[in-house]
Amino acid sequence: DGGARVDLHASLSSELISPLMKKHYALDGIGHDDLLQNAALMAPADSAVFAYFNGDVGDLLNEALASAEPAMKQAIEDQFRATGQYRRLSELIRKIDGALKDRCVLIMRTNDYREDPDGPPHNEETVFATAVVFWLQGRTGVETMSQLRELIGRHPQQFGLKGKKNADGTYADGYYKNKIEGYDIREFWSELIPGTGVIATANTTKMYIISNSFAMTGHLLLTLTQGGDKYPRLSERPEFRSLIMDSIPTADLVTWVDPRELAETLEARVPQAARDTVQINWKTERP
Repeated sequence: DGGARVDLHASLSSELISPLMKKHYALDGIGHDDLLQNAALMAPADSAVFAYFNGDVGDLLNEALASAEPAMKQAIEDQFRATGQYRRLSELIRKIDGALKDRCVLIMRTNDYREDPDGPPHNEETVFATAVVFWLQGRTGVETMSQLRELIGRHPQQFGLKGKKNADGTYADGYYKNKIEGYDIREFWSELIPGTGVIATANTTKMYIISNSFAMTGHLLLTLTQGGDKYPRLSERPEFRSLIMDSIPTADLVTWVDPRELAETLEARVPQAARDTVQINWKTERP
């Protein structure tokens, strides 16, 4: 209704925190103007979640892998090793870390985009349209990330890609190239992606977008470049601007959550979440 506000404080001892914590503690956070005029400029006004993270992307990826199941980590490493380009995931992470600046943005909104009858096959799971946006390290960053997506596109079997069905009954590779407003979009089709069956990527000269929705990729680009009444921006919502200007001068993590925008998708996901919690003895049931 009226919302909730929580103000949390903690005392940190520089002698006790880890080297990784010290590294991030020393970073300069994002300020109000930079957040409003840069990071939040591409977020649609009806975003359910907007989160800005200021930190080393390589460290973030390493921490994510460290917390992942060993089998999952090994599967990802095997996929990239099979391309002949990387022997270990650490090599890939160093490459990505050198291509991206120390910041990223997560944007989630209701997946109300029109269904494409010629789009990728997918299950009926209700999901948020989600995008992660990174900033590129100049021409080197553009080239590195472009090479990475071409590498994945050239090895569809290793990465579980499957495209449209051909006349002879076989399937296309599942790697497609399109353009939106002059920007190159790459689509990776896979039925393993819940609710949408696709991962779409786009890069400008400054940013790199990864999304589970082709339409959302274009939506972010149009919001960034055009805005206005047709593509309203989160950065122009009065309550968002008010909260930002009322917060501390700089921060390494900024999060905006709109419960009204969350409700529709979360309510639709409740039955699926309930089904997922049911434990089934498949050894007994399969026969």
